[in-house]
Amino acid sequence: MRFLVAISAIVVVLLSAGCADRPPMTAPSFSPAPPAPSGMATLYIYRPRTSQNGMAVWPIMSLNGTKVAEVKMYSYTYVYLKPGNYKITSERSQLLTGLNNVPGEFTISTTGDYYLAFVSGGGSYLAPIGGNLMPLPGPTSYGWLMLSKAQAMNFDLPVTRYLPAINQIISD
Repeated sequence: MRFLVAISAIVVVLLSAGCADRPPMTAPSFSPAPPAPSGMATLYIYRPRTSQNGMAVWPIMSLNGTKVAEVKMYSYTYVYLKPGNYKITSERSQLLTGLNNVPGEFTISTTGDYYLAFVSGGGSYLAPIGGNLMPLPGPTSYGWLMLSKAQAMNFDLPVTRYLPAINQIISD
């Protein structure tokens, strides 16, 4: 009997870790990042609220092998990086989840602002693609979308809350 109680307690602790799935409500709402250092671009990374499936888990994102951010529901952060090609890898935030590596890649062509959304969906969800909202089918799927500023502003960025980056400057 004690064994079952101990196992139950461990399961409750592991599952309740998923309750910290978003930044605190006291965290600042979205605002533009300070100017990027010379020769670098600003990359905003966020997870929109319309991305409901898998909200108790989140990826810990890396760019070119450098850990960058925990991409929690309703959160945003920003990093500074040099123009170039970047490969996204991620690891899951919790042991008990089906969220594994969600790879991606993108190119930063010049300095300026860039917007990268982590989206998940089940059934279907709407994503801004080419200036239109397009339904993307589920089951639960995860992916990265590089958006224009206008698309990001229409796709929940203004209602996200700040979560500091693990590494703010990516020099690779």
